[in-house]
Amino acid sequence: MPEYCPITGTHITGRVGFTEDILPIFRSFDCPVMRNIFDVTDWESCRQRASQIKQRVVDRGDMPPGGLPQQQRALVAEWVKDGAPKYRGNKYSAYFLEVDSYTEYFSYYNAPENYMPTVLEYFDNKMEDGAKTINAWWRWVLSKGLPEETQERAVLDGFLANQQVRDAILRVQSLMQRLIVGHFPGPAGGLDFVAFYDATECFARDILPPDEDRRSRVRNSIPAGASAEQRQELETYADCYARYHRMDSEPMWFNWAAHADLALMLETDADDANRTKQAQMAVAVCGSVVDFVFRQRGRTRDAYTVNPGRTLLSMRSAAKRHRDNLPALRQELYELVQLYRTPQPNPIA
Repeated sequence: MPEYCPITGTHITGRVGFTEDILPIFRSFDCPVMRNIFDVTDWESCRQRASQIKQRVVDRGDMPPGGLPQQQRALVAEWVKDGAPKYRGNKYSAYFLEVDSYTEYFSYYNAPENYMPTVLEYFDNKMEDGAKTINAWWRWVLSKGLPEETQERAVLDGFLANQQVRDAILRVQSLMQRLIVGHFPGPAGGLDFVAFYDATECFARDILPPDEDRRSRVRNSIPAGASAEQRQELETYADCYARYHRMDSEPMWFNWAAHADLALMLETDADDANRTKQAQMAVAVCGSVVDFVFRQRGRTRDAYTVNPGRTLLSMRSAAKRHRDNLPALRQELYELVQLYRTPQPNPIA
């Protein structure tokens, strides 16, 4: 696995995870000094002190007393360099890979349950300019957040009155619920929200390990009769968008959030299911900020761009707050959408 992604130039995280690699090390030694300060078996506590852990365990080598073997010190150093993730990168990648197999890349995977065409059937050709399903969700957010979009809001409300449309949206939500909880199960059932957010943050920063299987599938789909120029273009696409876990459309974050918002309004579930929907929204909203700050793919609050490191910490806290406060979460979504749509000033003008 390459250390850096040649497409984005970012460091790839993936080989070392706290749960799989670091926790067994910390459990194996007795270090009263560290244990008296924080819980060395708790990932969030260790992540908050990752730089101090590296300084004492790796650089100075005086914790635990007598130091760790060089191989274990190297693992701790790599874990800190990767951003102190809870799990190895391939566990995080697996979620986004499966989401793609049902949505954007379903044609390459022949997923047994492909709900997107069901939704497209009722949203395609019913929206202006041939807008696709996800664009309909995106426009739902716009129509709710901007007063001048009331006419389009009425059109969307009309679509949502169609039971087939409602059923299609809820089928997609059922799939998302199963994927999210299946990949990020909590210790007592339900969702491990922190791991879900951590994975999404890695996705937003383009630091997940590459997926060679998806790259091969896309390359193998190139028509045999393609010209050399066409083949080169499609191979570049395979390397750029199919091999790495990156998004081709900046509003995708808001599409994800809007879909969860629609599902919340269409269906009242048990508390766990509703919390998962709000978790989807919170993760997508905060993920958009991380994406736009670290990859400059869209406009967000100016305050977030001043100190990227501090933004990471604030988004982790904001995601938890928003997960439990739906009105505040919706307001944040609408405000960020409006910021995103605000034209950038022309430096030449």
